[in-house]
Amino acid sequence: MVNDVTEKNAQFVAADIQAHGGEALAHSANASNPSAIRQMFLALSRWGHRLDILVCNAAITNAKDIFAISLREGEAVFRTHVTGPFLCAKHGMRRMRRQKTGGRIIFIGSGVVHQGG
Repeated sequence: MVNDVTEKNAQFVAADIQAHGGEALAHSANASNPSAIRQMFLALSRWGHRLDILVCNAAITNAKDIFAISLREGEAVFRTHVTGPFLCAKHGMRRMRRQKTGGRIIFIGSGVVHQGG
């Protein structure tokens, strides 16, 4: 499964995987939304494939320095970078455990953390 907040992007990547002989299901969900994450994992279950590798790579950025970012903007970043990966790992681990063969979860962070305030 390939997920992106933009359906067109998910379809593009899934089509590329399929063009190279792989199997992929395109899905569009906002990784900062707990309900959308739950729906994404339900779609994966309906697809009927195993989950062996989960890559959490969602990120958003705000070009403002920390003193100009509102609480609302900061919370959106936190939901995307922390809450979303936490929930994806929780759902993914539950599925991997049921498969009884384990799996791998990879978290990819943003390079924005290296910018100064």
